[in-house]
Amino acid sequence: MNLPLLLISLICLLPINPVFAHSNHHSKVTQINEALAKHPNEQRLYIQRGVEYSNQGEYELALADFRRAQKMGSPQWVTFDLGVLYYRKGQFKTARAYFDMTLNDFPYYAPALVYRARLLRDMGDDKAAIADYKKYFSLQKKPNPGHYIASATLLARMKDEGVLTALEMLDNGMKQLGLIPQLQRHAINLEIQQHNYRAAITRLQTLKPMLGQSPDWKVEMGELLLLDKKSKQANRFFTLAENQLKNLRKTAAHSQLDKKIKRLKGSIKT
Repeated sequence: MNLPLLLISLICLLPINPVFAHSNHHSKVTQINEALAKHPNEQRLYIQRGVEYSNQGEYELALADFRRAQKMGSPQWVTFDLGVLYYRKGQFKTARAYFDMTLNDFPYYAPALVYRARLLRDMGDDKAAIADYKKYFSLQKKPNPGHYIASATLLARMKDEGVLTALEMLDNGMKQLGLIPQLQRHAINLEIQQHNYRAAITRLQTLKPMLGQSPDWKVEMGELLLLDKKSKQANRFFTLAENQLKNLRKTAAHSQLDKKIKRLKGSIKT
């Protein structure tokens, strides 16, 4: 399937009425039903209603709409949503077949790549899941950061890939998206797992322009310095955070952080 036809197919799956996307479940179904009363042979309306039912866990109603939509137009417009439906039902083999069909027709359809990657992960085929994630990344200018974390998690637990490859995946994500705290924090956690405390400290330093004014960042830096056996430097960060908290509004989170600081400072041998 070439790109123009792919774009046409995706447009066909867009709601006729943009209000659908902002309404609650009952309102969406009601509006689609009203549209169906005027356009009873409109395939995409049945697909839209099926998607809404699927999103709400009403799988039998969704399946009925998808089956009807298959008979009203080209079945290929329904395969992805059927794959999602069966994935949600835990019927992985059937879901895999539908995602494979979708990607055979639309090899560059990113949502199908991501869903199949999740499915393959859940089926225990980590290598195939990573391959789908990598293809997704190659197609997207602004991939979802969460997918980088998902793929890095898979890589980190593979014997023939490992943490270094996972860190490389996260760094590639930050090259593509810019410095994303959630990606860097995941990388920091991986560095800590490998006892690479200095690398973790260096990574946390990159977040200072964004997060360094908060007492939480100071405490986190102090913890890493403690792990790296730099007690004096760690204590300075704990003291800075402690003094900052004195001037902030008292909240449950701040109280918990203050207790944590006292515990950490108490653990430092003088």
